[in-house]
Amino acid sequence: MITNSMEKLHEFKKRGLSLLILKDGQEMFASSDPMLDPLLRCLQQHRTEMAGALAIDKIVGSAAAFLLALAKVNQVITPLASETAMAILERHKIAVVAEKTIPLIKNRDGSDICPMEKLARQFRSPQSFYRHLLTQRKA
Repeated sequence: MITNSMEKLHEFKKRGLSLLILKDGQEMFASSDPMLDPLLRCLQQHRTEMAGALAIDKIVGSAAAFLLALAKVNQVITPLASETAMAILERHKIAVVAEKTIPLIKNRDGSDICPMEKLARQFRSPQSFYRHLLTQRKA
């Protein structure tokens, strides 16, 4: 499984993607857009189909982990994950392969914790976090 995961991750990086969702070996969703936007868009368009899928995500922090848990994906492959994201995925029984794990995802300039990582820490469940994101997008 690890070798296959690394092959998939290599192809993902080669394509310059930020998110790739595969279901039954078929590409369901792909994006090179930054941050959480692709994952939110995929959830809104394909939430029920995402159950049991494989997600390859460029960076998995707590926010992405909550959304992936909400989608009920089977497996996550990522070059970079936070320790809190790993714990969320494990709690939801989602297999994860991460090239590198760090304590927390930092913001773009590295001066602080990523705003989405900070925000996600305020929530206990994927559902409450997702509801909050949706209300903020409408505001």
